[in-house]
Amino acid sequence: MEELGLSEDDIRRLPRHIRQACWDAGVPGMLKAGYKVRTQQQQLEQPADKVPMWSEDMKQQATVQDQLATGSNSTEDGSSSDPFVKRRASSSQASSRGHSSYGPYFRRQYLLVAATMPALTKGDVGVALQKRFKEAAWVSGDMLHQIKPHVQHQWVKVGEQGTEDALVQALQNDSDYQAQKARVLIFAKDTTAADNVSGMLQGHGIHHVVYHKNVSKEDRDAALAAMSQASEQTGNTVMVSTDAAARGIDLPDITHVLQADFAATAIEFLHRVGRTARAGKPGKVTSMYGRSDAVLAEALQQYIQEGRPIQDCFSRNRSFSRKVKRYGKFVPRGQEGPQKGKASVTA
Repeated sequence: MEELGLSEDDIRRLPRHIRQACWDAGVPGMLKAGYKVRTQQQQLEQPADKVPMWSEDMKQQATVQDQLATGSNSTEDGSSSDPFVKRRASSSQASSRGHSSYGPYFRRQYLLVAATMPALTKGDVGVALQKRFKEAAWVSGDMLHQIKPHVQHQWVKVGEQGTEDALVQALQNDSDYQAQKARVLIFAKDTTAADNVSGMLQGHGIHHVVYHKNVSKEDRDAALAAMSQASEQTGNTVMVSTDAAARGIDLPDITHVLQADFAATAIEFLHRVGRTARAGKPGKVTSMYGRSDAVLAEALQQYIQEGRPIQDCFSRNRSFSRKVKRYGKFVPRGQEGPQKGKASVTA
């Protein structure tokens, strides 16, 4: 805070409510929250290396502000008209002259970015942000909360056919895999499941790499390098991972996302599926699901087939399960359904 002669260490020593006011509204907010401006004597006693320095941009802004306020660049008594000098000399009167007394006032701007921004219920982050930042400009793409329409989906309900057979079949029947040019990302629900999938693939002689938190850093780096450097010359590249690979890392040109374990939530599903078919390129998704995943998987399947945003399916895993248990079926987010076992009454 050059305007008040405060260093970063000084800011850190301020009470929390003063620091918060500083971030929210700058110097005026600090004063309103109770911060006391240093007196002129305190400024004079300050070591030379601590005297706040104004940048050329700050001086230029101050010059424009003073010219607009006075309509002149000089004074009748011959005193200096340099606004930088005038402001530094009048620091002891700062608290009584308003915002301009503290030099240029910088408005803090916020850019809030997220892959998902639900705004259907009062507990959603989108609603909370709308309340806090009423004048915010909202920008989103046409495909917010939607699955890319050019993604090919295959839904495999695992029942009598075991997971291992369904997994290997989905992989080996992939046309890109048969052509030795596939980049496949296989998702498992946790590290143990990922290791089990790795064992299945190894038993079928399918070369692959593994990426999750229990793998050493060297092996994780090697796995990412294998995916990044894959090409038609290197043949098929297969990675088994937890949701650690669903976001936050660059995995270019994934041709096939295969869910060995279905995503626990619709948001996780959205992130997983988003790993393929990027920048208009083709991609396919194979989703294997069992009885416990059937309600969510079939709801997502319907929404995707209809080309609708899937935010109606957003929820935490436990809350989704409780809602299904309560109503006996899928009920879109923000809506209520009939109690399970009770007949609805219509007028």
